[in-house]
Amino acid sequence: GRVFDRVVQNVPTSFGNASEAIAGLNQRTHLTGPALQRVAEPMLELTRLTGGEISGNVQSLTRLFGDWNVAGAQMPATLDEVFRASQATGTGVDALAQSAVQFGAPLRQMGFSLEESLALFGKFEAEGVNTSTVLAGMRRGLANFAQDGEAPAEALRRVTDEIKNAGSVADANRLAIEVFGTRAGPDMAAAIREGRFELDDMVNTIENGSDTISRAS
Repeated sequence: GRVFDRVVQNVPTSFGNASEAIAGLNQRTHLTGPALQRVAEPMLELTRLTGGEISGNVQSLTRLFGDWNVAGAQMPATLDEVFRASQATGTGVDALAQSAVQFGAPLRQMGFSLEESLALFGKFEAEGVNTSTVLAGMRRGLANFAQDGEAPAEALRRVTDEIKNAGSVADANRLAIEVFGTRAGPDMAAAIREGRFELDDMVNTIENGSDTISRAS
């Protein structure tokens, strides 16, 4: 109806893609009217700019919205953040969204925001870190922190500092294995010592960067 007409007027897209975006977003977020239009337009533009598939992006990004409790009014700004994370790291939108959903629960428990998580996955992907091994280690670490009654975010900060400042690689590995397990420990120690968890610059780019989907298009 009216949303479809306005979207097709405003965005250079095919009728098929426009209807797929609108129907998919309506079904998965229950948005209607202008609120639906405000998400459908950047979703279509994001897909056009990054060369993805509209059906895949609607699916993975609405799962991201649901998993991280992103309200309808915040969805356009969140799409801009995903776009900036993708641009800054060369990581696909779909891959970023899928990782943020797959590992969302343990990261939230460890005090990571959505922006920090996007920075982490983009940086890991760009720098060749084995994400699933490292995240499995973090998940194991989380269980250890809980047993010791220590708040996860503070414990993670303490452990990463200890590993970063360890006197030798062997000491760093030993510390990491204690917390993150034998399989993930050495990978975790290497990631920490090589600065893979130093996310401030990337988070700043994602949160405050001037790149937006509308500007890029």
